[in-house]
Amino acid sequence: MKAEDYRAIHAELPELYRLRDAAALPGVMLEAIRRLIPCLFCTYNHVSQRTGALVAAYHPADWQPRMEAIMPRMAPHIGSHPVYRNVYDNGDSSPHFVSDFASEEEWSITPFASALETIGVRDSLIFCLHTSHQDLIFIALNRGERSFSEDDREMAAYLRPHLTAAFENAAAFTEAQALALLSARAIEQSSQGVALVDRHGNILHINAPGSDLLRRFFPHGSSWKAILPDLLKTWLERQMAPTPAPAEPLLVETDGARLSIRSATLANDRFVILFQESDPRGNARRLQSLGLSSREAEVLLWVSEGKSNDEIGTILGISPRTVAKHLELIFRKIKVETRVAAALRAKEVCPG
Repeated sequence: MKAEDYRAIHAELPELYRLRDAAALPGVMLEAIRRLIPCLFCTYNHVSQRTGALVAAYHPADWQPRMEAIMPRMAPHIGSHPVYRNVYDNGDSSPHFVSDFASEEEWSITPFASALETIGVRDSLIFCLHTSHQDLIFIALNRGERSFSEDDREMAAYLRPHLTAAFENAAAFTEAQALALLSARAIEQSSQGVALVDRHGNILHINAPGSDLLRRFFPHGSSWKAILPDLLKTWLERQMAPTPAPAEPLLVETDGARLSIRSATLANDRFVILFQESDPRGNARRLQSLGLSSREAEVLLWVSEGKSNDEIGTILGISPRTVAKHLELIFRKIKVETRVAAALRAKEVCPG
């Protein structure tokens, strides 16, 4: 990418990271993407893992009637789309062209090609924004000719983690705002750890679960009752940077347990901090109840968290090829055929 491409992306980040309403996110996100990577139109496609239903948003909005007219021809086959299939099977969320998986002749006989050609679309650049046991969210950029380039792919790849972080932050803020609007008593009764802090990390209010989690995961923070521990303060400052890195949650581990921490901005330089504890080792042990070995259970656990074979290999210190071999055995043992089905099975055992 050229220097001006990086500058253009960083100019869009503040608006994306300021988003507080998950419902407003698709429109703002698609408009920013289209400014950075020109195309006929962009789509935000939200696929329910449970029902298969697809809900979409479009930019510019005047493409919506045309897309909705052809959507009945495509939606029933969404799981067979080659780019989407790559996410289902391999956990690969990175940007792809249809031509990465199908020749022009192979693509031309699919229901997607025949439907899209009726509205003048002949090329798409698609990547996965978010995946969970409930939802898959894809972004698709569409053009009237096969003209997407490797530079376009590289730009989308650089932008994707920022878009994912903006999505997760908006979702967290929507939840946090709902909590913040409740009475103090309701916050106190919440099973989730919640703290209200100012921009300097001073704790204005914290509920009992939040206090307990801070005490357990930051045992050496002597003044934690009045101010966030130094690690948390430094992390919060990074969230306020003008051009932040992708705003991933802060993960802290101790004695096999993991604390996931997210922040969301309120008015008047106030922040809501959300604390959520998980137990990776305990979850891996529970997955062994499916008849898996300890290593297979670890692999399945990371698959359920959306990790690719390369990422799982790095985490567990094994090769991606070995991960793939473990997955073959896992699929056979738990009687599934895809990564998504395996992840759903894992979530049934470890829903937290």
